[in-house]
Amino acid sequence: MTKKSKTILPDTVVVFVTADRMAIKALGILGLGHRGLSVEEVLDLTRAKRKGVRQLPRHFTRKWFQQALTEGFTEQTLWLKR
Repeated sequence: MTKKSKTILPDTVVVFVTADRMAIKALGILGLGHRGLSVEEVLDLTRAKRKGVRQLPRHFTRKWFQQALTEGFTEQTLWLKR
């Protein structure tokens, strides 16, 4: 965890669950990717039944969440190089 993220969020347990691409990218930019979960991960962690749903919408999946997070990390790296 970076010093910046410690000043933004205390050491309490804070987890962000969202399917908003800009919010996920912001987590990456701020170095807070470890505090984010996809909707799919939350459903799996809570063992929620997905009755009648064969496949989650793309923006709820782990893969989509990771792609957006990676975009944020990439932007963070570009900003730090300036």
